[in-house]
Amino acid sequence: MSQLGTFAIEFDVSEDGVCNEVNWSKDHFNDDKITIILEELNNTIWLYYGKRNGLVKRRKALRQAESLRGHGYQVGKTIIGRQLEGIKEIDARMIERVPEAKQDYESLLGLFEMPFKKMEGECVSLGESGTSIPKATPAPAPRVAPAPAPEHVPAPAPKAAPAPVLKPAVSAATAPAPVSKPAPPAAQAPKAATAPAPVQADLSAVDEYAGVDENFQTAPDVKLQAKETISKADEIKSGSLVMSLLREFNDIYINKKGNHFKIESLEGPICDFTIENGTIKFSKISFTGMDPSIKKRIQANFVELLK
Repeated sequence: MSQLGTFAIEFDVSEDGVCNEVNWSKDHFNDDKITIILEELNNTIWLYYGKRNGLVKRRKALRQAESLRGHGYQVGKTIIGRQLEGIKEIDARMIERVPEAKQDYESLLGLFEMPFKKMEGECVSLGESGTSIPKATPAPAPRVAPAPAPEHVPAPAPKAAPAPVLKPAVSAATAPAPVSKPAPPAAQAPKAATAPAPVQADLSAVDEYAGVDENFQTAPDVKLQAKETISKADEIKSGSLVMSLLREFNDIYINKKGNHFKIESLEGPICDFTIENGTIKFSKISFTGMDPSIKKRIQANFVELLK
């Protein structure tokens, strides 16, 4: 018997961003398609981007994946995949460039090596056998604890105001003589301002980039830790980085969640970074496959904007 928690379903995303059920097959992973896999075995949504898909269609597919992750998908009278843990995005252009992308793609293909049984519609049950999808059992309504009666707290007695202390009047005979102020010293000529040392066109002279050297290369052990908030100073600094990118790319797409930024062009991802207390950390896929001369120009633009 198939147990709840092994169901999966595959979708093809149209140009309009509509998800259509398709048969359970890895043949849908090609350069012209975007495919979404909802599966309960790993509690995950998989989002596969074929190489020849534009930025607009990718954004629509990501919104569909986020909706499926939060609400699940109704099959018959049952909702499968409700409240899945996360979304794994696989860009076909990165599979041969980034080891983690290749590893995720191999894990995704492994789902199609498992035996399965087709259930209702295009839903399948992963495992050796399966019968029907069990009906969803509504959760019991939570009991509301009665509110405790408010305790009566006596109001504190008002404190008596202290009697005012009368100061004796100062007579003209006893009034102190006015003290004359010394004459201010002669103003000195201002010192010539020292010109600030010029900022070198080197990221290390401006910022501390964990995992990133002067050429925007990323270290393999960088893991971004995003936060829900971002300071005003970090907003200004990240804005300078965005403007440095716009000097090289006419059209970019920015996804921002707290202090975490994902930036793409029409050709694909550009960079992925967090910023905290003035420190920018890039993910390992940032600037992957980009012409080194473009990365150097972006770096020089960024340094210039921060002067």
